[in-house]
Amino acid sequence: GKLVMTLISRLMLEHLGTPWLEGGRLDVRFRRPVLVDETIAAWAVPPGAGFSVWCENVRGERVIEGMATAK
Repeated sequence: GKLVMTLISRLMLEHLGTPWLEGGRLDVRFRRPVLVDETIAAWAVPPGAGFSVWCENVRGERVIEGMATAK
């Protein structure tokens, strides 16, 4: 859940830096549970205003998805 969501936040921090720290916002939905030892990857694609973000497991199933924006 929230621990997996930090992967997205870290990804956004790496790409946006200070604007993310000063005004970053995540609007996500938790789609499926993540097991303790499950490998998860975070992704972000800029569709225009903000980023489409998601995390997926090794089977390609999205476990979290949503939008990220920053000032």
